[in-house]
Amino acid sequence: MTIDFEKEIFAILPFVRDDRTHSLIIYQDYCSLLPQPPFPIIKQILLHFHFYEYALFKDTLYHLFSQSNIKRQYKIPCATSEYSLLPLTNATKKDTIWVNPGKIMTLSASGPQLFIELHNQFSFPCLVESRRLKQTMLISFLAHGIIKREHSYQLPRANTSLTEFLELSFSPLTNHLLEDLHFHDLPGKRGSFSLIYQDLYAEESQQKMRQK
Repeated sequence: MTIDFEKEIFAILPFVRDDRTHSLIIYQDYCSLLPQPPFPIIKQILLHFHFYEYALFKDTLYHLFSQSNIKRQYKIPCATSEYSLLPLTNATKKDTIWVNPGKIMTLSASGPQLFIELHNQFSFPCLVESRRLKQTMLISFLAHGIIKREHSYQLPRANTSLTEFLELSFSPLTNHLLEDLHFHDLPGKRGSFSLIYQDLYAEESQQKMRQK
């Protein structure tokens, strides 16, 4: 099986079989099994859509967020112009679950255990507390907006809601998180991401040249 880049990914769930970590990719109405951990899949997604290298992509978002006085984030999402995926724990760990925040329908608790239910009614347990997950979801939506703005031919009005700009499926949770956010609230402006990314890429290339 391979990644279906034409379909929006709802979640990537790791599991171990025969002492190897595999990934179950959840789509709207089917799933696929890949013989590799989630993080290599995340890197493939960024390269496929926009030719971004994950390390530079992450550092670029760090810069943009810091310029907008957004607290430094340790769970940087994977974001394309189509959707985003956020890591529930450390991005590079083999057992990290990645989930599309735009496809989360509800968060429900059963005792101390939190469950994530997606729009396709697929659900799974989550070890992250609800408040922290919502914070990461918000950062993921902002990252999605930054990348979509970067690659859009026509931009919306400044007061367009972020929910409308990202074309998110309806859910009370998403609407509540984004109810006061609009296109003009996205960190930076169109072109900011590319400029920072190119500067970081050039700096990295120069360092590699000096090390030879």
